[in-house]
Amino acid sequence: MNIEAFESAALNLDAGAFKLWCYFAKNANGYNFALSSKAVEETFGIKIKQYNNAIAELINKGYLVNTK
Repeated sequence: MNIEAFESAALNLDAGAFKLWCYFAKNANGYNFALSSKAVEETFGIKIKQYNNAIAELINKGYLVNTK
């Protein structure tokens, strides 16, 4: 994991968004997956409202980009 990116995310994201960012970071290299609130809830205990807020924050802050 890129320590500089980790520290930046920790400083710039709220708790839910940071957990979601960590979920993405741990699966980054060559890992294909469909974004699933259920999988994130099972991994980090994030409920659907916090998940939706985290997705919105990651998009708004440029950490997550829709490629469709």
